[in-house]
Amino acid sequence: MKKLGVLLLAAALVMSMTACGGGNRNTGEGTTASGGNTRTEAGAKSGEGGGEKTLNVGTINVLGTFMPGSENEVCHWGCYLVYDYLFYYDEENNPFSDILKNWYYEEDGTTFVMECRDDVYFANGNQMTGEDVLFSIKTLVDRGTNQAAYYATVDWDNSYVSEDGFTVYLANTQEFGPGIINMGVVYLLDQSWCEETGFDNIDPWLNAPNGSGPYEVAEYVTDSYVTLKRRDNYWGDFSGADTVKINHYAEDSAMYMALETGEIDLALNIAESDYSRALADDKIAVMTTHEGENILLALDNNNQYMKDENVRLAIAYGVNWQDVAESARGELAEVPSSIITSVSPYYKDT
Repeated sequence: MKKLGVLLLAAALVMSMTACGGGNRNTGEGTTASGGNTRTEAGAKSGEGGGEKTLNVGTINVLGTFMPGSENEVCHWGCYLVYDYLFYYDEENNPFSDILKNWYYEEDGTTFVMECRDDVYFANGNQMTGEDVLFSIKTLVDRGTNQAAYYATVDWDNSYVSEDGFTVYLANTQEFGPGIINMGVVYLLDQSWCEETGFDNIDPWLNAPNGSGPYEVAEYVTDSYVTLKRRDNYWGDFSGADTVKINHYAEDSAMYMALETGEIDLALNIAESDYSRALADDKIAVMTTHEGENILLALDNNNQYMKDENVRLAIAYGVNWQDVAESARGELAEVPSSIITSVSPYYKDT
């Protein structure tokens, strides 16, 4: 499956992954839309010949919960493996889905239609239906999450699921092109399990989240690590690692040292100084990905000098922006060619 390609690669290579941009990664963006390339390839991972394969991952981000939209931090890398998203994006920023057969807007341009597969199952054995898809979106609004604003145009009263239970009609009060993009960060949830479990009891969302992805939580140790095991009853085709262990490190340097010593196979979001070291180490492969964030410099046009377009053009063309970027991000710096991030389907190189 496309979304798991990073696992197949990481299981065979000792790799260090870093992101261009700030903040925590959202795995629906970063993992499925690689913005860089592998600079050096190390040898195959030791112990691959037989038996169970384990991928050890390091992160400095808090491990978080598996509750989408939680006020607490969310374990994005873990959620990526435990849940399916409604949409992913390929390297050309085209949307695709593992759980939907088809999607389109009706002629009026306001009703978004999603046709669901009928062979997707959650870890507890429940079959996915359109009700689960609609619930997964609506709960973000009902619970007042940060993503609620994405769906301000949705007309919930006129949104519904077909009689056979596998086609979702998401009505909007106006045409809203970015709708598909926003749903790229929607985790597929089992409505009946969520309603039975509730969102107030955090324990099930740490130790036993019920997703439709290829992995389930085997062990969760707060502020230390979370171990994910492949599901025996996974509905899709998958040939990745048997176990993924995500280890939390308090400091960048400790995580990078663990990578150098072979304690972990994959280091996520390494520091700029460690990135420079990795480039010089032929035993470590480096992959850069974009998070979807640009750092912008805004000019005040009310300033008497900035009112002159020629002054603004002189700044735009006369300043060495690569030097400016490197002063902030070092070797991770990349000068953008648009105010819209390159991982956006709306990106245009200006």
